[in-house]
Amino acid sequence: MPRKKKVTGKSTKKVAKKIVHKQTHKKHISITEISWKAPEWAHHTKGVVWWIGFFLFFSTLTAVFYYLEFWWGIVIVLLLTAVIFVHSFRKPREILCIIDHKGVKIGTQFFEWQELISFWLVPNMPYTLLYLKSTNRLISIISIEAPITKTEGIFQLLSKHIAVEERGEIAVDKLTRLLRF
Repeated sequence: MPRKKKVTGKSTKKVAKKIVHKQTHKKHISITEISWKAPEWAHHTKGVVWWIGFFLFFSTLTAVFYYLEFWWGIVIVLLLTAVIFVHSFRKPREILCIIDHKGVKIGTQFFEWQELISFWLVPNMPYTLLYLKSTNRLISIISIEAPITKTEGIFQLLSKHIAVEERGEIAVDKLTRLLRF
């Protein structure tokens, strides 16, 4: 049974207005399933300046711990540096995302409609960020990139089953985009 719809915030409201405008100017087509491929995570290319800043930051942190004779701190910083260094060269895999009458499937994870509370869309060129709020405490907010061309269909299909929220980009996504991580 669909939940009561609520719309709050800025970005989803803009998307909703565009969709309503498009629907009034063309025949209404009911979408029963939509699918697309998306990367596992947002991957940002890192330039020379990023690498210089990366090594300066961790070198300074290591020097401070050395000066304070905090040996475990040095070990932790060196391990963290190695993990971030290796992760920065990894490329995300493409995963299949499907929304249908049963629920939402993202890669190998399937979320039934009763496991999802609400959703919101954030236009973020060259793609749209889709956020799903889940009842699962370990994975409370799921974010996935969606092509801008599928935004209308995603909105139509999700709004039939779960509430619409008006929110923006979450802090973690903003931070990773700013740090280009």
